[in-house]
Amino acid sequence: MDLLQQVRQTIGTYHMLQKGQTVLCAVSGGADSITLLHLLLRLAKEEGILVACGHVNHGLREAADADEAFVKEICDAWQVPFFLRRVDVFGLHGKEKHLSLEEAARNLRYRALEEMALEAAAARIAVAHNAEDHAETVLLRLFRGSGLYGLSGIGAVNGAVIRPLLESSREEILAYIKKQGLSFVTDETNADTAIPRNAVRHRILKEAKERVNPQAVSHIAACAGDAARAGEYLKRCGEEALAQCKKDGEKGARLCFDTDRLRALDPYLQELVVHRALEQTVGARWVMRVHIADICRMVRSDNGNARIILPKGACAVRTHKDLCFFDAGSHRP
Repeated sequence: MDLLQQVRQTIGTYHMLQKGQTVLCAVSGGADSITLLHLLLRLAKEEGILVACGHVNHGLREAADADEAFVKEICDAWQVPFFLRRVDVFGLHGKEKHLSLEEAARNLRYRALEEMALEAAAARIAVAHNAEDHAETVLLRLFRGSGLYGLSGIGAVNGAVIRPLLESSREEILAYIKKQGLSFVTDETNADTAIPRNAVRHRILKEAKERVNPQAVSHIAACAGDAARAGEYLKRCGEEALAQCKKDGEKGARLCFDTDRLRALDPYLQELVVHRALEQTVGARWVMRVHIADICRMVRSDNGNARIILPKGACAVRTHKDLCFFDAGSHRP
């Protein structure tokens, strides 16, 4: 199967596009995004879609302006509507110290893409993550201590964002670039193995393919798909358990649960309920395995008066009958 057929199949499998829609293709100028733009333009007529290009200039590299000019030139040559945003990554990183430079860039990039999609009247935003990106994300999350949900990797569809290349390998993309005679720019920072993702890409995943199994990437992706399906099922179970245990509690509490009902749950369901409560209290980014374990131990203990301090100044408070979650400044002393 050639790359065009593969992307056509991926789009169909995940119902990514509908006739009459405009899709904004995020194009950095690299091989993956240039390939994606070229493929979408080839598919535009048969899919009944319109294609626009969105470029985000992060201003992080000396070549950033040259990359912007390159993408604009490609769009002029291919007669593609071009949309541009320049973002201040260093500014956001300076204001929000908890964000790494890469996280700040990602947040601003997706915000900019949403703005450009609105300007272009685009119902979908296509980004060029491929199978290797998917595998790298799974491994990074695993190494950083992710649970089951994180191991589901990158979704093929996430709201308005679609990833038509997610089932395509980097080798297939480079072969397509060569066959079509397409030009692209190279981000030199992609070779910097001091960046964790690059270390996984150039060392760990490379070694896995060469020394363990050439199909390592596709096997990781298949496992991620299993994790995603299991995660969705367990999420529904967790929501049902949360509703069963939830109760009206102390004034100012974000959430309160009946401890007797919580203790009657299967231990894994207890963890799912606490995980969801933490997401609602401190946000998904700050949910940590250690806090889930500590809170579940507190629920199962006979101590009817305990407290655990959580990220961002929040806390979980156990009384004889209740487990309550409080935002910063809203809990009792």
